[in-house]
Formats: sequence, structure tokens, C-alpha cells
Amino acid sequence: MVFKRWVFAAGKKDRSWFWWGINIGVLIALGLWWWLDRQSKANATVKVQPLVLPPDEEFETPGEQGSTSQVVEAAVEEPDDLKIIEGIGPRSAQALLEAGVLTFKTLAAMEADAIQAVLRAAGVRVPYPETWPEQATLAAAGDWDALKELQGSLKGGRRA
Repeated sequence: MVFKRWVFAAGKKDRSWFWWGINIGVLIALGLWWWLDRQSKANATVKVQPLVLPPDEEFETPGEQGSTSQVVEAAVEEPDDLKIIEGIGPRSAQALLEAGVLTFKTLAAMEADAIQAVLRAAGVRVPYPETWPEQATLAAAGDWDALKELQGSLKGGRRA
């Protein structure tokens, strides 16, 4: 008897059960995606220390001759506009600045994996920072023509 009802209902082309199933499946998938995203952010306990490069000049410490100590002020570097590098957007630039990467010279000294770790720790998703150190090297040297030529061969910061 139940089988007959199902056959006759299927004969009427009543497919509301199909659309209910699709809607419920989409809701379950969205809930699962949201939960996994929250879990991955909660488990991201990687702490990235700011990159500290050794100073270019060695400063002498004051001797024991006088009772007053000599204070040496290091020149504070003006941060460069890192968004000049193809592939670095506002969020990536902010994450790098917060991690202590202020200049092209500092960015050029980093490996792509270290850049990726800084961005992941800040919650920024950038898939391809492999060419950033190369671009930063050209920008730090002031070779803007070579940088523009290199960027012309890139697509989204990646070699095309």
C-alpha cells in the first residue's frame, strides 16, 4: 500500500522532497565550513616574532670612565610602501608592518615561507608570495625600471 502511494506520488512529479534535500544539504555544508574555519583559526597558535636584522654599524658601548652613560639613538627607518610589490594588498601590507617588516630591504631578506607564516598568523590568505623578495630587492636598490619589467611578466605576484 505504501509502495503504491509512493509510485503515484512520483507519477505526479512532486519533487518538493528533492528541493528540501538540496536546501538542507547546503545548510549542512555551510555549517560545516563555518565550523572548520573557526577550528583552524582557534588552532593557529603560531606566534611570529618580528624580524630583527643586525645593525649596519656597530655602536661602541660607553666605557667605565664616567658616571654618565652615553645614549645612542638609532635612526628610525621610514616604512616603505610595500603595496608597490605586486601581490601585496592593504591587508598583507598591514600584516607585514605589524610583524616588523617595514622596508623593502627587510622584505628582500625574508624567505617566501617566512612571509607566508607571517601572513597566516595574521589571518591573511595570500597564495603566492614567492616573487616578493625578488621584487623587494629591486625596489630596495631603486631599480624601478627592472621592477616594472619584472611585474609586467607577473600575474597576481606569480610568474605567468
